[in-house]
Amino acid sequence: ANDKGLFFAQVVLNKIEFYQIGEYENEYHPDTISPTVVPERTNDISFYRDGQFYPYGQQILFHNLDGGRIYKADKNIKVSIIDPHTNTDLGTLSITKDTLFSIDNNKHPVLLKGQMTANFGSPTTVFAIKFDRFDMGLFQTKLNQFITGSLPADEYFIVQNIHTKFTVINELNNTNIAVEKGQVNVTANKTIKTINSGKQITIDEKNNIKESIYINSKIYPIIIGALFLIGSIILFKYRKTKVGAKIISILRISVILFWKYVKLCIKWFWKTIKIIMPILWKGIKKGCQNLIKLIKNTSKKKDKA
Repeated sequence: ANDKGLFFAQVVLNKIEFYQIGEYENEYHPDTISPTVVPERTNDISFYRDGQFYPYGQQILFHNLDGGRIYKADKNIKVSIIDPHTNTDLGTLSITKDTLFSIDNNKHPVLLKGQMTANFGSPTTVFAIKFDRFDMGLFQTKLNQFITGSLPADEYFIVQNIHTKFTVINELNNTNIAVEKGQVNVTANKTIKTINSGKQITIDEKNNIKESIYINSKIYPIIIGALFLIGSIILFKYRKTKVGAKIISILRISVILFWKYVKLCIKWFWKTIKIIMPILWKGIKKGCQNLIKLIKNTSKKKDKA
């Protein structure tokens, strides 16, 4: 069945016969799905001042943050990035909890430590500043130099995109840029590296670049499920062979042992509860009795007074 009606298919002498056996009286209109609205403002950030972080305390647009000030994501953040000049929505920026970041004078994101994922439909730039130790003073010094244009070119990276979804992870002496879709240009010490969809690069403290395949974490369950399904089919097909029978036997024993240990853990847990509960109940009961006595004694003293 599809949006045109109901169909029937069968194989006859290695040929597929396909018939339409029903159609809609009225034109089919699929359910409309409302798009997810990503907020333009957030208050889930803190700013760094005088050696500590303070909650920002109010909703704010990303481009209204102060350039050169260090911010920290208090939780996982997802915000729409608005171009302050044209007031257009450039796309979505996701910032992982505890990430340290800032913006430059042109309102571009500057990643100090942590992870950002940019899903932009318009060209944009993200900067990542290198660091060799976790030191807020070092972060602030390098950020100030970057803002004023005095930070050496080998101390930061420029990530530029066009209609792309990419992730930048900046950690100690290691920066990773992964592209889920589209294409990204990364500039490291005046060397431009192009990363295509499904690829990622890792840059070390000496600006050595290593490229590898990028697999989105959402695909892992699919891969594991596919491997499990393939393994099950192969095992079923060769179940009567010596190897297949041996594998099935091992799996059966493993399941039995696993369930045995689970039951032992449940029994141990239940016995522990049986031992603890009477003691706990006695303690609560005695505490309540003492509290009642204390209240009564206090009342008697007040009456005498």
